Amino acid sequence: MSASIVGWSHLPFGRLDKLSLEDLIVNAATEALSHAGLTGEPVDGIWLGNLNGGFTPDIFASSLALSADAGLRWKPAARLENHVLRVPRRCMRPAMPSSQDGRASRW
Repeated sequence: MSASIVGWSHLPFGRLDKLSLEDLIVNAATEALSHAGLTGEPVDGIWLGNLNGGFTPDIFASSLALSADAGLRWKPAARLENHVLRVPRRCMRPAMPSSQDGRASRW
């Protein structure tokens, strides 16, 4: 068994106030299917990358992608939230001691 990413999409960067979260996710899912040249039927699962999902009322956003194609119905969908913050070395703080050793302090 192996995993493959055969189609992908992303949204434009910037403020997109005129579209709902569902509109944005369906647009990205539709474009990913188009990029792969597939319908939703052969898709095994959906992984939605969503940054700062806590700022929207739609906390279970991964299921919104199922609206992109009828063939996606009943497919498993998961939301992944993560981002990389690049900080110059001069701005980094030393690691905080572990609370397990009783020396944890507040920054």
